[in-house]
Amino acid sequence: ARSIDDAPEGDPLAEERRLLYVGLTRARRRVTLSRCLARRKGGEAVETLPSRYLDDLPDEHINRKSAAAILTPEESAQLKANFFREMKEMLKE
Repeated sequence: ARSIDDAPEGDPLAEERRLLYVGLTRARRRVTLSRCLARRKGGEAVETLPSRYLDDLPDEHINRKSAAAILTPEESAQLKANFFREMKEMLKE
């Protein structure tokens, strides 16, 4: 919200878009973008919206998973087991 309020005349979303671009271009091999489906606000769950920039990314470079693609317990265990090992390998490079 602050980047929109402080934006110069013309494109109020330019700074927000620039920050996403910087984050994406600094990734070395792979980027994972995620979001929560809902957040607690005032004690109740409020649905969140995906970033307005996700649709700007080229489909051929994106593996989209919907909420229906929730991991099985086996997939979740495998992800947890390998996550930090894979992260350490990426950082070594």
